[in-house]
Amino acid sequence: AMAERDLLYSILAYLKRQRDSVFLWNGKLDAENHKSLLFLNPTEIITTADYNRIKACLSHIEDKVQQGYHAAGFLSYESACAFEDTFDRPAVQFPLLWFGIYKNPVIINHKKDTPESVRFGTTAKNLLGIYKIKNITKTKEKREYIEDISKIKKYIKKGDTYQVNYTFKYKFKFRGCPYGLFYDLNK
Repeated sequence: AMAERDLLYSILAYLKRQRDSVFLWNGKLDAENHKSLLFLNPTEIITTADYNRIKACLSHIEDKVQQGYHAAGFLSYESACAFEDTFDRPAVQFPLLWFGIYKNPVIINHKKDTPESVRFGTTAKNLLGIYKIKNITKTKEKREYIEDISKIKKYIKKGDTYQVNYTFKYKFKFRGCPYGLFYDLNK
């Protein structure tokens, strides 16, 4: 477990100095799932904050993948509005879609690789940086949560849906290094 944490630390310290990289960390290892992927140095970045451009961007990404490239990135939750006319399209201050186009990922084999074999650099524990989280508040009260779950159960019982992924936000103030937070979340 300690070697795994050192490997993660080494990768995060390296990524802190990179731009436009995507790190797909496999934090739940088993016999069949023991690799993580690291995408570095994109040949192209495809991004938009325009709902009307999302489908064209996805088509362009698909063309690149058909040409043998790898695509790694994200579609924001709000991007669903581009595919369903019944949703309002909220104004956003961030990309609805961001993908890098990459030649090949670095494949990290958790069964074999060590911080030394991957050679991402240092294991000095101060490179990731510190962070602070404060003023944590939930956006739903317990009463609202119980009412929502009751409604969901009724919808399922009526057959209106078979599954609901119910979530709500916690809000907080964050300051500092996001890599340090990610590292600590993987303890």
